[in-house]
Parts: sequence; structure tokens; C-alpha cells
Amino acid sequence: MKLTTNNLMDALAITGAAVARTSTIPILDCVLIEAVDGRITITGSNLEMEIATSMPADIEEPGAICVHAGKLTHIVRNAPEGAIELKVDGDKLAIKTARSRHRLNILNGSEYPLTEPPKDGATLTIQAQAFGRHIAHVEQCAAHDDVRGFLNGINIECDNSTLTFNASDGHRLGRSLLDLPDGPAETKASTILPKKAAQTIAKAIKAGDMQMTMTRDAVRIENERTTITCRCIAGKFPDLGAILSRRSDNCARIDADNLASTINRVESTTGEHFGIRLDIEPGQLTLTSVDTGDQESIATIECEYDGEPMTIGCNYKYLLDAAKGIAGTAILHLPDQEGNTDRGAIFIRPESDIYQYCIMPIRL
Repeated sequence: MKLTTNNLMDALAITGAAVARTSTIPILDCVLIEAVDGRITITGSNLEMEIATSMPADIEEPGAICVHAGKLTHIVRNAPEGAIELKVDGDKLAIKTARSRHRLNILNGSEYPLTEPPKDGATLTIQAQAFGRHIAHVEQCAAHDDVRGFLNGINIECDNSTLTFNASDGHRLGRSLLDLPDGPAETKASTILPKKAAQTIAKAIKAGDMQMTMTRDAVRIENERTTITCRCIAGKFPDLGAILSRRSDNCARIDADNLASTINRVESTTGEHFGIRLDIEPGQLTLTSVDTGDQESIATIECEYDGEPMTIGCNYKYLLDAAKGIAGTAILHLPDQEGNTDRGAIFIRPESDIYQYCIMPIRL
């Protein structure tokens, strides 16, 4: 078979995200290469996520083989641009470029463990760019290696023509809403997509429409070139709606970029607990780093606020992540309490209210 190095490298980069890094099953170190009907399909899998992508190629004889993903990727990445030829020669894969020759061991393609597509799930069409944007809104709120496994993923809920993305690590939470004007009517489904799988989908399919089939146990994403199948996390995701509905009407309006840059100015002296103190009064927000030593940073920014003066503490990283995700004006919903408080969460959202974050306060 003949194709270009650029096309082959693109395919290996996409499927490589699913190839097992450390596996006791040798075939999972490989990618499956299938050649049929003028197209070559490359598949990578770690048994939790499978990615298959295809491209046109000049095929002399159809067939399927498995070859070590890392070695093939290294060869193609360092090959000069132009045509590359792959040919099966006994139990080897002969690779020929303009200036080099290689021979790699192969395994029987029929032995590769392929994932069955989900059955009887909700199927809908989404713009890939919109999917990636909403994943980016909430992914930082997902936990990392939490013993409560359901918090390590992103909860995706389909309720008629609205797709809701939820994530929480127990200290903060995020929600983003995607309207589907042409979505399926009277369709409800919910699943917990692993964080890495969600990020991989957003990176692998960046443009155009894609079809998503989701069940409680699996999600399948596909377009005309790439198909991604993921096992989902078992468990019941918390009802974030009950928490987000409790935000107060005590609001402050702040430029999100200004808030993010101000946090960056004071975070260097926050200490190991990453705490900052927010002192808000009409017209002004003061951010103060909180450190167990004698170091201190203080910065002020203008804001629109007409409530009572208030002091509240939070993790600067959480507030910074939220501010970076907002373009334009950020709306801060503060607790309905006067003076110093360690109770009541901070809610932050853009003016559109399409997505919002909730940050738990900390005691200073």
C-alpha cells in the first residue's frame, strides 16, 4: 500500500492516544492496520478506549496486520515528507521511504480486540467545535484519581434538545449547556465519560459534525473519517442542579481577563494551601494572598457591586480556572451574608449563563 507520510503520521497521532502505554498484553502495544476498498484504517485500543481513523491509499492487496505502534510512529515521524510504502513480507512489515528501509515484526490482524459499538443508545448530531468548547469549560473541575470514581469523569446528560456537561471534584463544580436545535425529541440519557476520553475526542475531531451515540456504559463518536468508542465510568453522578440553583442574587460584575491577571499577580505568595482572601465593597475588589509566613501580596480591581462589604476566602487556582474560561464580563454571585464568612459558595458565570462554576469557600 502507498500513501503519504503526513497522512499516515496524522492517523498515528490520533490513534496513538488510545494505545496502551504499559500492558501485559503484547497486541495492545500495536495498532491494527486494515487495507480494503482503496482505504487504510488504523485502530488503536487499550480496552477502555478505541480510536479508528481511515484515509485513502493505493492498495495492491487487501488485508489486516498488527504492528508495534511506538516503533511505526517513530519511523514515520522521522521520515522525509513524501510517499511511503508499506508491504507485508512474510511475518514482517517492510516500510520504504525515499531514503530509508525498515522491517518490523507483525501479528495477525484477526487477533486484535475490537470494541463492540453501544446498542440502543441515544444518538444525536453535534458540532465538533461546540463539543470541544463545552468540554473545555468544565474539564478542570473533574477530579483526578478520586476514590469516588464517578468524580473522575465528565457527566454528559441528554434531555430532549439540550446536552448538559457536568464535572466536580468535591471542592468546585462546573456546568455547561449546549442547545441542540435539531436534537432528538423526547430523548433522555446520561453517562460519565472519563476525563481523558473527553479530552481525546475534543482533540481528535475538531471540525464539522459528528454523531454521538451514548448509553450508560459507553459512548461512540464518529464522523466520516474517525470513530472513537469509550467505556464509561460506572456510578451515579451527583445532582449539581440542586447546588447551582442555590446561588444568591448578591452579584458583582468584573472583567474576567482583569480578574485572571490580578489573581496571577498575587498567587506567588499564597503558600501551600493556595488561599486568597477576597474583600469586596462597592466599586472595588481587593485580593490578598494568604501565607503562613510573613509574605503578602495585595491587588485591587474595579468592579460593579452595590452590596454590603464582605470577606470570603477561596482557592486561587479554582477562581483562576473559572476566570480564564469566561470571555468578557464575569458575574460573581456572593453569599447573602455580611462581614467575614466561611460559609456559602461563590458562583461565577458569564453574562450568557450558558455555563457556570461553583467554588467552595475555605477558612482563612
